[in-house]
Amino acid sequence: MPNSAAPLLAVAELDVHYGGIQALRGVAIEVHKGELVALVGNNGAGKSTLLHALSGIVEASRGSIRFAGRDIAAASADARVRMGIVQVPEARQVFGPLSVEDNLRLGAFTRHGAAQIARDIERTYALFPVLAERRRQAAGTLSGGQQQMLAIGRGLMADPRLLLLDEPSMGLAPNVADETFEKIGDLKGAGVTILLVEQNASSALYIADRGYVLETGSVALKGSGRELLADEAVRKAYLGM
Repeated sequence: MPNSAAPLLAVAELDVHYGGIQALRGVAIEVHKGELVALVGNNGAGKSTLLHALSGIVEASRGSIRFAGRDIAAASADARVRMGIVQVPEARQVFGPLSVEDNLRLGAFTRHGAAQIARDIERTYALFPVLAERRRQAAGTLSGGQQQMLAIGRGLMADPRLLLLDEPSMGLAPNVADETFEKIGDLKGAGVTILLVEQNASSALYIADRGYVLETGSVALKGSGRELLADEAVRKAYLGM
């Protein structure tokens, strides 16, 4: 399992409130460089809220978020992107009227160096050949699975140190979702550090090095992907077994 002396991301005692409603309570997770960590749980468990807190979209009420040894809890969302925390949002949110290639270029808006950006676009096309075939096509005319690949590719164009994936299988046909998880596994194999939020617990834990189970805003269980897949409570609650 990929590991290092200190985690790339370390979250401790994290609380998040929406007005008077507490969405996260005392959450603590770690992600090491090169790991794929899955965060699973039912709807409303707080999974997406945690990603939004990490990327700076929502403000933490309490606790610490350390990235590469630095406390970033007070950093703005755009500053976190420049540090290398890049979120691929739920429901894809591609720029529909723009071409596939323009969407990818927008992912590199914080970067400089046209030659390197062009090379990274070609690497993205190599990872997702269907995007290369449709590079001039309006993103809004792609299928759901193709839009998900584009959203991931756009995230990769920011050159992330930590890629946050929010429900990448949402709304996809089972065979397309399986292909999406295969691509995420390929990214892990290429050394991309990933925090994956997913309601499809079995598929997420199958490709994960480690996982956390969130219940009503708190971490209920943690362990390796294999350990959680074999855990009787997880199997009954999330795998339908």
